[in-house]
Amino acid sequence: MALAFAPFLESMIFQLCFPKQKDRMLRSASILSGGTARHAAEYLRITALGIPFLSAYNFYSAVEKAGGDARTPVRDMSVSCLMNIVLDYVFVVILRLGIRGAASATVISQAAAAGLAVFHLCRKDKKALAVRPDSKHVLPVLRLGITSIVQNGASAVSMFFIQGVINKFGINEISAYAAAYRIETILTIPAVNMGTLLSVFTAQNVGAKNFERCRKGLRDGFKISVVFAAAVVAVIWAASPQFMYLLVGDEKEVVRIGVRYLHIVSLTFPFCVNLYLLTNFLRGAGEIAYPVFNTMLELGVRTAFAFVSVRYIGFYGIMFCRPLSFLISTASLSCRYFTKKWQGR
Repeated sequence: MALAFAPFLESMIFQLCFPKQKDRMLRSASILSGGTARHAAEYLRITALGIPFLSAYNFYSAVEKAGGDARTPVRDMSVSCLMNIVLDYVFVVILRLGIRGAASATVISQAAAAGLAVFHLCRKDKKALAVRPDSKHVLPVLRLGITSIVQNGASAVSMFFIQGVINKFGINEISAYAAAYRIETILTIPAVNMGTLLSVFTAQNVGAKNFERCRKGLRDGFKISVVFAAAVVAVIWAASPQFMYLLVGDEKEVVRIGVRYLHIVSLTFPFCVNLYLLTNFLRGAGEIAYPVFNTMLELGVRTAFAFVSVRYIGFYGIMFCRPLSFLISTASLSCRYFTKKWQGR
């Protein structure tokens, strides 16, 4: 619940406090300038209206999954994605609404996803929709959800400023990083899901005071991560040029830079997977303060290294900032795990 409605609260605060500051913020971070910043700010203003719908979908689909139905939320989101594609074509190509059309298509598709989630839940369990929030349950959930809220928010802010550093380079570097980062994000989705599963597993066993089973679950997670990381590294080294070509076309310099970035990141990918596992393990064990501290440490190192290193090694500073943060963050979490303080939660 905390994770579902946190984006809604954040977006409303941002809209109320900074309604006219979006384009100024974009320019100050060297991300965009002039008319482009105004278009981007307009897109943000419109898409922010869809965040309540996205929050509602996340919440009610989580209720459905908790009830044992994992397929319906996937179907609802598939319908929403298809609707977004169709509406993008209608609004942008046929009606020529430009940025407003693309943003409106996104909001409408998010509203459809939320509506479908509520509709299906209503058909199966109307009582779930009638339940009122109880502070006895909401506050503990919010307390545990703070780590994810801070992690996602801080990551976005860090990326915001790093993007400003990237945009000081040429168009080839900007395009290469954007494409390569998207490929990296897709390849890390299984690692994120493994971490989420481990968090649930750990929470259940910590609640039962079965700490040995918690440790065994983490060890098994590490074993799976070795196989998974090896597969991802093999894919990156074998097919990263093809992936880049799919995203940027026949731009040889862009492909070359993107492939080099993916090769560098892949060398520390096992640490990236273990980072997700350890973070979610501690979170599932009831740790709150340390995962937040570690997230700030990781993102602080990443951002500071990017700002400083580009002066000496150029774009390689951007390429190495994420791998370096993976190493430091994993070492920090490992030290916390071996102190066994998580057992006293």
